[in-house]
Amino acid sequence: LMAISLFWMTERVATTQAEARVVEIQQDPESWLGPVVIFTQARLSTPGDGLAETALSSKEKDARYRYDGAYLLQRSGGQLFLVTDWSGGKGRLIMLPENQIARLEFGPGR
Repeated sequence: LMAISLFWMTERVATTQAEARVVEIQQDPESWLGPVVIFTQARLSTPGDGLAETALSSKEKDARYRYDGAYLLQRSGGQLFLVTDWSGGKGRLIMLPENQIARLEFGPGR
């Protein structure tokens, strides 16, 4: 019975800490996650909600579109998981296949 109680308490502490971290990330993603600028050859299907699209000039050889306002959450299985700023209540999670990306730049966007 003690082992089950200890397991349950550990799960509760982990859940509480994870929920607190989510709130902190939502309030200030730049303090917790790395800002990333995304460059693509093809236009993304749904920009908006914090993701700003800029069409690039023909001088850019590897990319035609630039997207600012994303933060890298995770890279897994050939996918990038990005979030936009939630502070206005309109943030979102974006799953982007790596093969759609011409290049990434990490650090402040603009």
